[in-house]
Amino acid sequence: MICSYVRQTSEFSPFEYFEGPEQFDTLPAGTPCCKNIVFLTQAEEEEKNLHVYSVGYEISDPEKALINRVFPAHMIIHYVVGGEGTFNDKPIKRGDCAIAFRNRSHTLCTNPKNPLRFYWIMLKHPESLSPSVFGLKEEQDVFPYRFEKQMTDILESMLHFRMGLQDPHCFFMGRFYELMSYHKQSLPHAGLPSKHHAYEKYVSLAKRMWEQTSYGLSVENVANSLGFSRKHFSLIFSAQTGMLPQQYVVEHRIRTAKIRIEAGESSLKSLALQLGYKDYPSFSRAFKKKTGTSPHDYLIRVKKQNSEIPDQIRPPISGSNAKNEQNENSNA
Repeated sequence: MICSYVRQTSEFSPFEYFEGPEQFDTLPAGTPCCKNIVFLTQAEEEEKNLHVYSVGYEISDPEKALINRVFPAHMIIHYVVGGEGTFNDKPIKRGDCAIAFRNRSHTLCTNPKNPLRFYWIMLKHPESLSPSVFGLKEEQDVFPYRFEKQMTDILESMLHFRMGLQDPHCFFMGRFYELMSYHKQSLPHAGLPSKHHAYEKYVSLAKRMWEQTSYGLSVENVANSLGFSRKHFSLIFSAQTGMLPQQYVVEHRIRTAKIRIEAGESSLKSLALQLGYKDYPSFSRAFKKKTGTSPHDYLIRVKKQNSEIPDQIRPPISGSNAKNEQNENSNA
């Protein structure tokens, strides 16, 4: 998957391509309008499933007050953060959410004196999806949203995503699922999303990431790489596994430590850092809390046990060999 970062300074101007999202933060002086867009070029496998096609932030063009569009294979969710206008002839302003349903005409009109400013997410899926799947209002194209700061933070993180170790598809869908969960909340934090979403994939990916790094990655690093805040990822993980991710990580870190020590690892400080602990005392406290003994004492015990094992173990004697040995012993 490839992420393309582009800017458009008017409705029909050519795209200006950027190397990264940092250039979104600088707008040339005197520019009355712009669109900052992240396009995601999907892999063939992801084209068959629901995925984020693009994310953007727009300051509407006051010279072109009316936009009429139809997207046959996309649904677009707009979050208005400033200005005034109408969406399908309904007034919209800061704090409103407007949905452009798949294969339906939608009309966006901005107030030239107070142009609209909004984020959007464009989703693509082979089939039409009801907004209720995501916790949005059924067949209602304009309604108020809450928790603007939390939602804006998520949208900004999507707009400023930079290709790295994260899988882009998982990151953008994770961010999208968490964003949707705010629509159902009465308090300013994201709760568990609809059971419709298959979160087993994210839990499996997290476990695989920990396994590949000897459980050295922090919960926050894994959550962020999958597109979730630590708190929201913890809710998802505990719902799927019955334990918090930190409990899971500690359990497997200690198990990995015991295996490494039993296999001959003697540098406990190095082992602590490899397992993601900031220093040996932190590792020692966690190890002792889980096993009842310190890593140092466990290492001594393992060495003692290993020293008591004979270098060579003679095989049991049977048949004629056993009889001959008995005769030799009796003659002796």
